[in-house]
Amino acid sequence: RLALRVIGGHGFSFGELWWPLTQPDAPTAHWSYLYTLYLALVYAVFGPNPLAARLIQAVIAGLAMPYLTYLLGKRLFTEGIGLVAAGISAGYIYFIYYAATLMTESFYITAILGGLYLAILLVDANRLGDRAAIRRYTLALGLTLGAAVLLRQIFLLFLPFLFLWVWWSGRKSGEKSLIPALGGVGALIVLMILPFTIYNTARFGQFVLLNTNAGYAFFWGNHPIYGTHFIPILPEGTYQELIPEDLRHLDEAALEKELLARGLRFIFEDPVRYLQLSLSRIPPYFKFWPSPESGRISNLARVLSFGVFWPFMLAGLIYAPFSRFLREKLRPETPLTLIYLFIFIYAAIHILTWTLIRYRLPIDALLVIFAALSLVWIWEAIKR
Repeated sequence: RLALRVIGGHGFSFGELWWPLTQPDAPTAHWSYLYTLYLALVYAVFGPNPLAARLIQAVIAGLAMPYLTYLLGKRLFTEGIGLVAAGISAGYIYFIYYAATLMTESFYITAILGGLYLAILLVDANRLGDRAAIRRYTLALGLTLGAAVLLRQIFLLFLPFLFLWVWWSGRKSGEKSLIPALGGVGALIVLMILPFTIYNTARFGQFVLLNTNAGYAFFWGNHPIYGTHFIPILPEGTYQELIPEDLRHLDEAALEKELLARGLRFIFEDPVRYLQLSLSRIPPYFKFWPSPESGRISNLARVLSFGVFWPFMLAGLIYAPFSRFLREKLRPETPLTLIYLFIFIYAAIHILTWTLIRYRLPIDALLVIFAALSLVWIWEAIKR
């Protein structure tokens, strides 16, 4: 609907009351600008037919995700493990399910995989003293990370950790500092965000960096309605009902800021409850069993993907630092450390804010490499 409004010359707005409480014809920044523009471009070329957008997205993700998984698996361990990981990625039901779903997940996961791999290549190029390669990877890394942020702004929270790893790894393994390269990467990300910041500020009359969804999610995710037990999806209409009446006259951007402030207040007023609530988000985040509130396809996708592979993923996570397949001994500056860093930091972000199973999928995209490690080790043990 938003993409068609953009094509129709109405800008980023809806013609009716829309989620979460956006008024008709009022500006919205709740949704990914980049993904909305992708849909608008497809509909402008092929007409308002979701099938075209689904097919293009499925082909891009279906090629890119297994290939990037292969490259990461090969770089971390061996080519054989990379091939097995690519095979798991290609057949992972959740990835197939979301590849044709008109949401940001597939492109976002692809950008994350590409960004992590390019960060590793940047450090490798610095170790080899290849200045031309450093320039190429700086440009590619900046564009890829910028795309990830434009798809899901929550990735901004991981960027400091990625930058810290690149700086430290460059300092330990290369003659030159990677601070100038990181400055270039950061500048590219800022340049990609800046047009939308200017656009938002002009429309809302106040500073809005990129999207207006963080405050809503934080407010809802930590509301006292849960007590100490988080429920991933509340009954329809509940989220709007939770928004205080005295704030409903505000526009989307102002309301987001007020909700974020109240969400933080929930924590300060009862930090023990917040800790208990956060711990209760762990089971639904790593849920692998079927549930009656989910549809048949969702249950099958969950059980036949994460439900099948999580034992091998967990075993691989534990085994990897001691594996004879590991290309480099685990140290803070080695690529495997970056992968561990992303898995644990990204999981912690969602456990401390809001948890849904689909928010775990970027982690799954890396965990399949550890599942491949376990399966290759088991196969070689059987052969021996």
